[in-house]
Amino acid sequence: MRRVSVFYVSLKRVVEDSPLRVGPTSFILKAKLSPTFHPLFYPEGDVSRNVPPHTIRKSKRERKEKENIMHIQDNFLAKEKFIALRDIIMALDFPWYFGSTLVHDDENNKTSPGQLVHHVYKDNIPISPLYDLLVPILKHLKATVVLRIKVNSNIRLPEPYFSDFHTDILDMEEAVTANFTTSILFMNTCNGYTEIENGEEDTRVENVANRIVSFPANIEHRGVTQTDEQRRIVINFNYF
Repeated sequence: MRRVSVFYVSLKRVVEDSPLRVGPTSFILKAKLSPTFHPLFYPEGDVSRNVPPHTIRKSKRERKEKENIMHIQDNFLAKEKFIALRDIIMALDFPWYFGSTLVHDDENNKTSPGQLVHHVYKDNIPISPLYDLLVPILKHLKATVVLRIKVNSNIRLPEPYFSDFHTDILDMEEAVTANFTTSILFMNTCNGYTEIENGEEDTRVENVANRIVSFPANIEHRGVTQTDEQRRIVINFNYF
């Protein structure tokens, strides 16, 4: 008889600021979701049609300030908090799932090495207990609407693999997408990197542990795999 392991998260309200005891061996069963962050919920699933009008009006006023702006911050998290998060994600019992391509519409999917993925938030709901540990990051980023959070892990290759340039948000008008933000948090240091389209000369953001890069979600970017370290791990946030 084949044994099947089930990965799940129990959604419970907990007292605000209550201690969260999570370790590599208790990650799945003991993590709880905090009520301190409340992303908006859209039952129809189409965020482009459901974002409140006053939010769109406000975002249009701020759009010019966000266009073509890329922000890089090193030492994003306090050292002890980053190490705690890194150790959970890089633990041997952290659950990963195989994705056959590096991006959703990869034209080179026949030659793609694929990657390991861990979905944290999708389809308007947290689906991983890791979400609770990322709430402080979302609050620091001043996120009010979360579209997706995903952890990616690239395996070391003899030569760098260049994924296709892409945006993370699908099925949304560009005028709306421009008001959202993509942030990438690098969990380890390696010679892989993220390349962001920036006019005639693309910007290369080196993979440095605890570095985060943020840019408007309508700007295309791509990941480049590493040849030195065994893994290249990043967390992708897409939010308003």
